[in-house]
Amino acid sequence: MGFIQKDKSVIGIMVAKNIDISIIIPVYNHAKFLRNCLESIFNTDYQDFEVILVDDGSKDDSLDIALSFPCQVIKLKVNKGPAFARNIGVKNAKSSLFLFTDADCIVQKDWAQTIYVEYKRLSEEIGNIGAIGGRIIPKERFVSKCIAYAGYYAFQHGDKIAERPDLCAANLLVVKEAFNEAGGFNENLTNGEDTDLTCRIYEKDYKVIYNPKTYVLHDHRKTMFEFFIHQKVWGEVHGLQLEIKYQKIRKLKSFVLNTNPYIYLLFLSIPVSLGITYRSIKTNFKYDKKIIIYSFFVFVSKLFYRWGVVKWLFRNRNKIKEV
Repeated sequence: MGFIQKDKSVIGIMVAKNIDISIIIPVYNHAKFLRNCLESIFNTDYQDFEVILVDDGSKDDSLDIALSFPCQVIKLKVNKGPAFARNIGVKNAKSSLFLFTDADCIVQKDWAQTIYVEYKRLSEEIGNIGAIGGRIIPKERFVSKCIAYAGYYAFQHGDKIAERPDLCAANLLVVKEAFNEAGGFNENLTNGEDTDLTCRIYEKDYKVIYNPKTYVLHDHRKTMFEFFIHQKVWGEVHGLQLEIKYQKIRKLKSFVLNTNPYIYLLFLSIPVSLGITYRSIKTNFKYDKKIIIYSFFVFVSKLFYRWGVVKWLFRNRNKIKEV
């Protein structure tokens, strides 16, 4: 059913009558999730979308599964990472609205139509929309819950539309004009490339909106140790965006940045990590009373995250002082 494109040369494309939205999915060895993901996307009466699936050098059966659905499939010979894969998908999109999700996500019924309708409504009400991110709900696994409540979407269980620059590509609509003006996904980033993009869109004076009316179910399969290490790596690459631009690290007193990094870790990272853990508990307690059980692991993960940020800060402290 699907069509395949190798190394950017089109062999065939399935086109809907009208394409309101281009859904773009990067895939790397996600065969055990992909069928459920695509079935949820196509389980809809709404047909005005295309699905572009970028197989990022998978070694499993992801490609065969993708070709059993009415997708445009782009096969990359080697793994280049999600940022590169998403940018390739954008280059082949026919709509001016790019809707991103991940292969390990299951989307809500009529997901594409719902977010399209919300985009049109918000464009009329507030205008200048650059990106819209929806709710991301974790699967009922212990580590998945810890990842959700520790992550940057830990507070996305609320019920109100809000402007916030740090959105996740597991459930993200981006307008073509804003995407191009921001320069697309940074292909040098292996983590945090999605929030890096929405932060840059926000800096271009576009509205970047969190809208809880759309949701996806995200099935994380990391071990607790992998989760903590991922938080550390994420802190190293993603800290440049959120820690410096949005938490005003560059305004810290110079003696803090020029002394032992453990001073930073002790006097800033621990209180901030505690504060984020408390905020996560407070925000999500009415939705999940068991969040108290996850709170210790959320706190530890935030320390690992700030460990990564500390490494970045002290590796680049001269650059920070020049800003």
